[in-house]
Parts: sequence; structure tokens; C-alpha cells
Amino acid sequence: MRHDLPFQLVWVLSLVSQTYADRWSLRPFRQHSASLLQPLPTTFQTCHEDDGHSDGWIKVMSLFRGGASLVDANDPASNLGSDLPFRVAYQGVPGAYSEKSTRELLGENVVAVGRPSFEDCFRAVVSMECDYACLPIENSLGGSIHENYDLMLRYDLKIIAEHEFRVHHCLLAKDGVKRDDIKYAISHPQALAQCDNFLRGLGITPIPTYDTAGSAKMISEGQKLPAGCTPENTAAIASDLAAKFYRLNCLGVGIEDDDTNFTRFLLLARKDVTQYLNKQTPAKTSVVFTLPNTAGALYKALACFSLRDIDFSKIESRPTSASLLNYLKFRSQQMGKKSRNRADLPRFRYCFYLDFLANQLDVNTQNALAHLREQGEFVRVLGSYPRKSRLVGPVAKSVEELKHKVVDPKEISLSFLPSDSESVVPLKIGIVGFDTMGQTLAKEFTKKHRVSCLDIKHDRSREAKEMGVDHYSSFETSRFLSDLDVLVVAFSFF
Repeated sequence: MRHDLPFQLVWVLSLVSQTYADRWSLRPFRQHSASLLQPLPTTFQTCHEDDGHSDGWIKVMSLFRGGASLVDANDPASNLGSDLPFRVAYQGVPGAYSEKSTRELLGENVVAVGRPSFEDCFRAVVSMECDYACLPIENSLGGSIHENYDLMLRYDLKIIAEHEFRVHHCLLAKDGVKRDDIKYAISHPQALAQCDNFLRGLGITPIPTYDTAGSAKMISEGQKLPAGCTPENTAAIASDLAAKFYRLNCLGVGIEDDDTNFTRFLLLARKDVTQYLNKQTPAKTSVVFTLPNTAGALYKALACFSLRDIDFSKIESRPTSASLLNYLKFRSQQMGKKSRNRADLPRFRYCFYLDFLANQLDVNTQNALAHLREQGEFVRVLGSYPRKSRLVGPVAKSVEELKHKVVDPKEISLSFLPSDSESVVPLKIGIVGFDTMGQTLAKEFTKKHRVSCLDIKHDRSREAKEMGVDHYSSFETSRFLSDLDVLVVAFSFF
């Protein structure tokens, strides 16, 4: 990402931090950045990503009333009180395997927040409502969770740890229900498939539902059960944590057919932990890249690592997203490359996700990544982190401190965040730079927010008026900055 900003832009940011230091704080803006950038055209969404050599630069900043100190938005301490445990988002309802994995990795006292979908987990971390997200990425029997691979490319979060979770399925039923009473078993389709022999042996009919812990909740509440199922003739296949949370009896533990059922989880954060890794800590690095459609391209890319004796642990290919395709085409045109006819373009384009066993800061690894950037069209490091459930950096410190805190058991498992009930409040958004990128941002922002622009390079007051944007020249900087909720700096370097 380039940081050679024009002098006038540096002056604008300096004016904000000095002139308004008595009543404003300037810090990287995270609370609304995901929702602000989400509706943008895919080209500009991807330009926001840091691939090491991006040609676009978008920075979203926020102005907060209060103190004048600069605040690190990536630091969990900046958005949580010192007495509050950190929050970790997971997909599912309380009692889900994801919650159990989160507590295995981070401790029993961690505040685990259940979210309806994987993307909601990403958004909770980006918006700073949660500090981390613990999400599954692959299962030893079911394979990869492709949605999370795609979301890692869409959201700028870093992998800071991994955890291999052993899946133990349990047969759960209400008090007074015996095995002989059970005619049906409800659970997620994968869980039912993994317990198929056990269910056949008891003559129990499997009925798929949306979730494992959700099935336990259905039986506990006696609501939303499939046709023919009642709490007296139905059991759920879920975790022992779900049995505890929904007060169900466990009629069988470890009922899965295969005892090699493991799910690998990733812990995601806003800031990486690379700087906390040392030579004594076994490390793993995850990258994603795309390659040109040429003979031997993948071979040459992998050779960047194999020639330096860097071992791989996983490689996965996924279809390239529309946003990334548009960005690659956009960047190619800006670099002056001759555009190709649509008929000449490959019908199938892929991203490659690669895990290798080395620290990103190792000289050998840095040379390999530099070599890969020469071979690939797009390269991003998703994170460099310790292997096998080790923790380093701020999260390790927070986990250790949490062991000595007394936490109310009722407050460590949540399924609700403040944003779930909040309506969208119109913001006062100021855009510095009103060229193509700035106008594209303004077009979307004006749908829900009040927008103003500071035009440094050219007079684009006519375009601003047509879009309903308040226009300010460089001589009106003080007025422009006087009453903003959000400051967006948007420039292109071509």
C-alpha cells in the first residue's frame, strides 16, 4: 500500500489533529467502515484491500468528541472497559461446537457471542463489537468450509491462531426420556451422517435440521420441531456443552462412527501477531494469490517456496470472486496493458490459498513472498501465527488475565449485540478528494447519509451539486471539518 500522500493531504490531516485537538480525537475508523464500503462497486471494494502493490488508496477515519490522544483502533483495550472480558464471535447459538472450540482455545471465562452467520462474525470484529472471531475452516471428514475462505478475502482480518478441535457427538434428550423411547434424531446433516451407524443400530430415523445446538434448543423448548417429532420421542445430536446449556440429559457420548473427526478453527483479529513470533515459536503463514493464465504458472509459484525448503501444510483453490476479477482487469488497464477480448479470457479463474510452515518475518520467507509477487497478479498475507493452539501477543496476555478474574457465568455466553437492534443513523461524512473514486463513494453514501467533499486538486463543484453533495474548496478546510462524524480520504495514484 502506498503512503506517499500529497503535501496538501498531510496538511489536512495535520489540521484535524492540531486545530481540533481540544475536542476531537482522530483514529482509524472501524465502527461503520464495513457497512460504508459494502455497497460500493466491486472494483473499489477490492482496491481497499492491501495486496502489497495496490494502485488505489482509501482510508476511512472517524472523528470522536472527547480527548485528544491518538487511539489504536486495533487494540481491544481501546473499545472495551478495563474490567470487561474480551468478546469472541462464533457462528451458531449457545452450546454450538464453535463455542466449545472457542472456550478450549481461550478459556472458560471468555465472552462468546453467537452470531447467525459466518459473515456476521466478520462484521462483528470489523465493527469493533467483538475483539476476535473463532471460525471453522476445514473438517477432517467434511472438507473445507469454502464460505470462510471467501470471507477472508473480502474482509481485512488477520489470522492470529489456530485450533484443532476434536468433535465428540452426544445423544441428548429431555429428563425422563430413555433410549428405547427415541424414534427420531435431529441435527445438522453432517452430524447425522457422522453418526449413521450408531443411529441405524438403534433403529432411529435421522431428520436434518439447520444446526446441532439449535436442535438441542428445539427439544429443550419443545418448539419448531419437525413434523412427527415431540420432546418425548426425539433426541438431538450435539455437544455436551449444549446439554449443559439447555439442561438436557446425555444418553450417549462419542457416538460418532469415526474417531478421527477434527475441525480446524482459525482465530481472526483486526491486527496480526507477527511481531510477537520468535524463532522458538513454530509458526505458520497463510497467503492467498492469483496467477496469470500461462503454462506452468502454479508450478513457478510453488517453486518460490520449495526452492527455499519451505514446507507446505495445505493448498486450496477457489473460484475467483467477481470483485477480484474486476480489480485485476481495472489494474491491468491502468498499468497500460493491452485489454484482451472477452472471448480470450479464461472462463474459470482461481484463487489459491496456501499454508506454509514458516514465519512471515523470516528472511527466507520474505524472499519467497517477494518472488511470489513477481509471479502472481494478486498476493495477500492472511496472517502469520503460532501453530497448534499456541497464543502470542495481546490475546495471550488477555487470556492469562482472564484466568484470574471472577466472571458471572450468565454473562459469558451471548447471542445479542447492540447493533442488532439499532437503526441506521444518518452520518455526516466528509470526503477528501473528489475524483472518480471520491465520486463513486459519494454516490453510495448519499443514499443514507449527508455527504460533503473537500476538493483539493480540481474544481468539481458542479459534479458535487448534481449529486447533492456539499462542496468545499481547499480554502474552506476549517468549515469542512467543523461538524463531521466520518472523514474519508480517497485518492487514486495512476
